[in-house]
This record gives sequence, structure tokens and C-alpha cells, in this order.
Amino acid sequence: MISWGPNNNATDEIKSQTEEKIRFEITVAIRTLENPDSRATGKTNCPTNSEKRQNADP
Repeated sequence: MISWGPNNNATDEIKSQTEEKIRFEITVAIRTLENPDSRATGKTNCPTNSEKRQNADP
């Protein structure tokens, strides 16, 4: 576990990576709560990269 107090040995890089991971996990949890059906089917309201390319203007 990383200590966030004034006397910690964690580098800024480790702290940043940990914070990014936590943000990502919270985002996924919120999206799952907002749309529980997407969890069962694996579908989301967010288009994939290939869907974005297919719908892009020429």
C-alpha cells in the first residue's frame, strides 16, 4: 500500500499511475451502474474506434 503522508517513499510516477488506475476503475463502475444491461451484453453507449471510422465524414 502506498503511503500518501509527508514521509512516504513512493515516487511521483507511482502516485500518478495509481491515481489514473483509480480514476479508470471509478469511471467503469459509474458507467456500469448507469447502464447495467451493457455489463451483461458487453455493449456500451461508447462507439468503438472502428465504428467511429465507419461513421466519419469522407
